[in-house]
Amino acid sequence: MDQDNDPILRNLSPIEPPAALPAAILGRVGRLQRRALLRRRLIAVGADLLSAAAFIGATVTLVRSFRLSGFGTYLSLLVTDGRLVLSFWSQYFYSLSESLPVTGIIIFLASLLALLWSIRYTSRFFNGRHISARPV
Repeated sequence: MDQDNDPILRNLSPIEPPAALPAAILGRVGRLQRRALLRRRLIAVGADLLSAAAFIGATVTLVRSFRLSGFGTYLSLLVTDGRLVLSFWSQYFYSLSESLPVTGIIIFLASLLALLWSIRYTSRFFNGRHISARPV
């Protein structure tokens, strides 16, 4: 069978691609990269807005929990009556640490970390240091 097809295949001329094909391919790839970069930028900005809202909410919650816990009262005792604090320093610091709103602080720090990471991630897309931002 190969012997029957050999004369036919030898007489075929090589097919040349159209001259505009490489430019069309590169143009399409460039458009896809720009669209992907735009999509990533929009997602990054949305993540920034969400993490900023979470940070604001965590800050408000932390301030409320400090007010409700009485931590400020114990802390003001340190300034107003230092001798009493020095006399009963172990009980004072135990009460101070017990009234500290640890959960609020953890949530605040987690939201701060998320906000900073989100801003760092977004800055990559707007500084042109991201891989997809490079021209083809």
